[in-house]
Amino acid sequence: MVACTKRLQKKRVVTSQDRLSEELQALFNETYPKKDDIENNLIRIDRPDGTFICCVPLETEDTSYLVKIKVVIDKNPEESLDRDDDMGEDSDSGDMEGADELADTAEDESED
Repeated sequence: MVACTKRLQKKRVVTSQDRLSEELQALFNETYPKKDDIENNLIRIDRPDGTFICCVPLETEDTSYLVKIKVVIDKNPEESLDRDDDMGEDSDSGDMEGADELADTAEDESED
């Protein structure tokens, strides 16, 4: 006789981080102690209306959660890059300091 075994499947739940119980919030903080941990596990889910949500997985013994994370999209990334360039770097010349001297030395050696 063939025994039929029912595969136990975990319940699947999509919820937001602010709706987690204290117990699940503690598990979330233990699983993702740093912001980088969240960013490295982020899952993007596209919706039919063209919008999307970002989630991270959270597992318990009987449930698989997708926890929605609020994500801020930089609407002007070029402006952000410009600000990064202005932070202590000389962005006017675009040349490396000492590059002219290295180029002159290389030309002198090739002429010999």
